[in-house]
Formats: sequence, C-alpha cells, structure tokens
Amino acid sequence: MELMNRAFEPARTPFDWLTRDNTEVDAFIHDPLCFPSLHARSTQSFLDAWRRLADPRALRNVREDLPIYIFSGSDDPVGQQLEGVQVLMDRYRNAGMASIAHDFYPGGRHEMLHELNRREVLTNVLGWISSTVDGAS
Repeated sequence: MELMNRAFEPARTPFDWLTRDNTEVDAFIHDPLCFPSLHARSTQSFLDAWRRLADPRALRNVREDLPIYIFSGSDDPVGQQLEGVQVLMDRYRNAGMASIAHDFYPGGRHEMLHELNRREVLTNVLGWISSTVDGAS
C-alpha cells in the first residue's frame, strides 16, 4: 500500500489513496471484509485476467457495439493518474469499440463512489445508464 499512498504523503493512514473522504477511509480500515490477504490462487487469477485484458486479440472478441462507460479520479494511483485509464480507452478503440464514454474527476482518487463528490459521480453514472438504455429501445 505504500506505493499507492506515495502521492498523498504525509498520509493520515495507509489507505488515503482510496478517497479524500476520511470517514470512508476509516470505514474501509475497520471493515474486516476490506483488503483481506489474497490467496495465491486469487492473485494468480487476477494476474491472468490482466494479461487477457491487455491482449488486443482477446479485446477484439468484445462486441464492437458494446457501450462502455469509464470514470476515474485524476489522482487515482491504480489508474496511474489517468495515464493508465487513457491506455485502456485506446486499447478499446484500437479493438474496434466505438461507444466509449468517460468522465474524469479532478482530485478524485480510487473509490469514486466513496469520494467527496460521490453525488455528482453517481448522477453521471445513472445518467449514462439511462441514456444507454433509452438509446437501445
């Protein structure tokens, strides 16, 4: 977790990278179901999935007309401060997927649904779902 928190030093907790909302960070820390140790098989499964998600041939198996919505905080270390998110979007476009919508939130971290601006994020997610469902009918 040190690597994830590096941009937020001096950090209040090892999990400040999750969200700017300290109440939510504390809730994660005190929830026994958050961040348990991964079993070796779980770690291997995660790594295997990552390889497939980065494989252009595998991505071409995804329907080209599948609507995709990506949202991320600009300070999310998992998304590499949007650089990794842009790589993902480029991979999808290069695989032929054309319906890619996105929202990026300045200052947001990893858990955008638990961020200080969660109402805005949720409104945008629900708006995208609604417009996608309406457009499909």
